[in-house]
Amino acid sequence: MASSLGLAAAVVLLLALSACGFRPIYATDGSAAPGADVPSQLHGILVPAARGRIEQLLYNDLRDRLNPLGVPKRPRYRLDYAVSVAQQPVAFARDETATRRNVRVSVTFALREPDGEAVVFAGTARAIAAYNVLRSQYATLAGERSAEARAVREVSDEIRLRLAAYFSGAARG
Repeated sequence: MASSLGLAAAVVLLLALSACGFRPIYATDGSAAPGADVPSQLHGILVPAARGRIEQLLYNDLRDRLNPLGVPKRPRYRLDYAVSVAQQPVAFARDETATRRNVRVSVTFALREPDGEAVVFAGTARAIAAYNVLRSQYATLAGERSAEARAVREVSDEIRLRLAAYFSGAARG
């Protein structure tokens, strides 16, 4: 009885979702023109090489998330980005030395046409990760690097999701 009730609820939910126009963001549609689905659009984004260590982490994450099949031979877009990193103490010992810090990573990005300077879509993605400040300098540095990598990973996930929303039409004007 309970399983048939659950099955009926699932069918009603699926019918309601199909009636409202729900479509998975990364779904490919065989009837769409080649390159019109979101994964193809994301694969057509060229991510320029980076300069600093944090920028290199972001470049690697974006390249892996946007171009899992390799660098596009004929990119449709170029993703320019600027990274800023700030640290802030958030917990203190009795002697007022910091025992925990936050790493704030903010990335301003602009999706441009590859040959021109026309901005197609732009935004800012932010993330915060924390690490402990320990007596061992090595352990503190390792924690700081790990926090930076976690924050960059969150930012790259947010950028990919926002680009996918743009290409699916959810963020268009």
